[in-house]
Amino acid sequence: MNEVSWGEGEVFPVQSIAGAAESIADAHAVSFDRAASSRGPQINIDGAITGIAPNDPLIVSGSGLSPNEEFEIRFEDQVLYGGTADSEGAMSAEVSVPADAQAGIALVFVKEVGSVDAFDFVVIQVE
Repeated sequence: MNEVSWGEGEVFPVQSIAGAAESIADAHAVSFDRAASSRGPQINIDGAITGIAPNDPLIVSGSGLSPNEEFEIRFEDQVLYGGTADSEGAMSAEVSVPADAQAGIALVFVKEVGSVDAFDFVVIQVE
């Protein structure tokens, strides 16, 4: 994976975080470095991030979105959920790992609709 498409011609280049990482710890180091140096959305997955199977539920929560702004939760480039942040820019939703998810390291994104750079991601391990 070298890029993730947001749709309508918007593409986010990914430096093969999932593909190049030898372990989930390596991939998380990249994720945490990015999150620590950025502003905007900051997301978390409640519960395990390893040993996840297709159809398993994920509880995704976050803050730092624009207040009352529409957002999407994506697994790689597949939209899993769309919603609206609350008046303080927070969100929370339960989604399921897609049934056709491939084993390996994958990215879960939260992205503001209509914005290319208002996003954050978490790296998970699908088995």
